[in-house]
Amino acid sequence: MNQVSVAKFPVKNLPDNLPETLSKMFKESKWVSERRKVAFELFKKMRTDETVILAKYTDFRDVFLEQLDWLVPLNVSEEDVGNLLEKLDVIEDDFIILLLDGKVVLTRVPERYQELGVLFTSLMDAYHSHFSYLVELLEKYPDIIKGSRFAAFNQALYNSGIFLKIPKNVQVDVPIRIIHVQKQSRAAVVSHHVITSELGSKATIFEEFYSYQREKLEKMDFGLYSIVTTVEVGPNSNLSFATIQDLNDHVIFFLNRQVHGLRDGNVSWATSFIGSHQLRAKIDYDLIGTGSSALDLELLYGSEVQRFHSVTFMHHRANHTQGVIHARMVADESARVIFNGMGRILEDAPFSNSSLDCHGLLLTKKSRIDAFPGLEIENNEVSASHSASTSPIDEEQIFYMRTRGINPEEAETLIIHGFMEAVIRQIPNEVIKNFFRRLGHMKWERAKYHDESITFGTVVPSLKVINSDLDSWEAANN
Repeated sequence: MNQVSVAKFPVKNLPDNLPETLSKMFKESKWVSERRKVAFELFKKMRTDETVILAKYTDFRDVFLEQLDWLVPLNVSEEDVGNLLEKLDVIEDDFIILLLDGKVVLTRVPERYQELGVLFTSLMDAYHSHFSYLVELLEKYPDIIKGSRFAAFNQALYNSGIFLKIPKNVQVDVPIRIIHVQKQSRAAVVSHHVITSELGSKATIFEEFYSYQREKLEKMDFGLYSIVTTVEVGPNSNLSFATIQDLNDHVIFFLNRQVHGLRDGNVSWATSFIGSHQLRAKIDYDLIGTGSSALDLELLYGSEVQRFHSVTFMHHRANHTQGVIHARMVADESARVIFNGMGRILEDAPFSNSSLDCHGLLLTKKSRIDAFPGLEIENNEVSASHSASTSPIDEEQIFYMRTRGINPEEAETLIIHGFMEAVIRQIPNEVIKNFFRRLGHMKWERAKYHDESITFGTVVPSLKVINSDLDSWEAANN
């Protein structure tokens, strides 16, 4: 079997009229309907991976998604929503949109931000109420589907999404939360998020993915989450993002993200992938404005038989742009984690700076991590670097901590969290930073005890050790 054929897209036998059915259901305009049809035809013609080198490492042969439910009915009561809000620690004044199996069940925008003109609504509603603005924005950035069959699939078949617009000089001082909750096992959630910030604006945005309950299911009960996010970072604006993906292990997760930085725009995006059975992420930063900058921080933590593959590109298209990609990967049991990173400085981007680091930590002999960093430089007046490494836990570090009274289990815990801390400490937002620490602790405890009931609300004993000893361990090793 050749390498490309191995990487077949898992969704088979899609009805040709599905894009039209979705378009009619949402009462879409002719422009939106035609956009779906074009993307669907492109999806059917494209290979799963744009290059053979990526196809070699993308394997969906054990995935069964033929029984997906594309038109999941919304069956939720006020009590269900209330229980969800309690589980998610949502308070009355939170800036939030909550989606259950892709359906918007709650939207809250604090009154002071409504008065400032912040728009936060479902994508379908935005097409009806802000059609011209949305079309103009999307037509500026058509390239997201050209290099990815997954993105073309999403554009043709999306059944949910959100639209967020932060107007000129508006600074949102509270986190904006976009929360996806997966409840039905065979649901096909295909979402397109569109986010734009205008001149001088500022915001912190959380993108969260959780499962309503964590349980083992058969392969035929796999569900799908396909997420495409289009972001425009306006001139001299500042956006901080955090993506947390902790879906159940019977979910297949595809993510395509395209971030466009305009003149002196700044974006930082911290991403933590710890959930789902199989994950494929394609992330592109387009620094198209002079002085724009992007900081991409990624944590991928796989256990049991999870398969994660993240591909991240930093495109420098204008002068004096700054781009940093820093990824840390942990693989436990029989998990496999793959990271492809690329820094591209084009000819018209002198005095730019691109940095790429990706490092992996293997916890067992059966786990595997592959890291592929790269640089493409077309201008001599730039600064660029990359590095990569993969290794098991250093037994000398275990021995060092045992001589100071720390037992082997606690020592391993500290090493893992210290390894992830190298990325977490670079997160510029303190709220996101602390959230990611909790996420890492939770994943480790869940993997260690094979206990799916461990969630954010669970008190785990080893946190006491971690919180008190992590700083001193790092000091001893720096």
